[in-house]
Amino acid sequence: MKPSWIVFAILALGTCLSASNADVRRGTDLPEPPPPPPGAPKPADIPCTCDDLRRRLDTAERMRDAYARAYREKDPIRWKKDLDARIGQEMGWAEGSVKAEAKPADDTTTPEQRKEARENCPWCTWICDVSMQQVHEGYHTWFRQYEGPFFNLKLIGQQMTFRQTIFVKFTELTEMGAHQAEATFLRDKIAEMEQKGECKGATGTPTEDEMKSRWEQADKEVRFHMEIPAETPSK
Repeated sequence: MKPSWIVFAILALGTCLSASNADVRRGTDLPEPPPPPPGAPKPADIPCTCDDLRRRLDTAERMRDAYARAYREKDPIRWKKDLDARIGQEMGWAEGSVKAEAKPADDTTTPEQRKEARENCPWCTWICDVSMQQVHEGYHTWFRQYEGPFFNLKLIGQQMTFRQTIFVKFTELTEMGAHQAEATFLRDKIAEMEQKGECKGATGTPTEDEMKSRWEQADKEVRFHMEIPAETPSK
């Protein structure tokens, strides 16, 4: 990641998260794609353009900001279903219409669950398979490697209570980081495509080191602006 993009991402994140009580933006110039008509090519058959990436970038940033506002609530959300309803409402989605569009490729999911999520992905190929599956979902797997054990210990002490506050806070934090990592990645990819004159179709995938660099940077940015102690491992 280039230093100029790191500075831009930090400034952009700070601007968005500082407006914790602001309304979510609606009606952007690049709305989310409508459901495809019957007989239309599946997302796996559709190349991603720069405009597609800009639409996904807008969604990732709005999702990040929605989770940030939920995290900053003085009265914490107690149930995961209430968090899901809150985020869906802020994003302007119809109740009950949201289905998983990607799943972490680790031991928390099954191949069948990942296949079903991929079939639900309404975006074009590169966004579904790279931006969402590798960068976004990869962040969740990476995040659990150092945050998960501590979270599990706290969760055990909460089993006898009638709420899921710790689990909800964990979800809010990891979703902020995953969306921030994806947003930074998309900005870089758009700039690269524009520079090379390849806006008609995104190609290529990031290496593990490139993704890890984005995950670590996103984690630092989110924790800085949410005033959360950094816990990212050095290795």
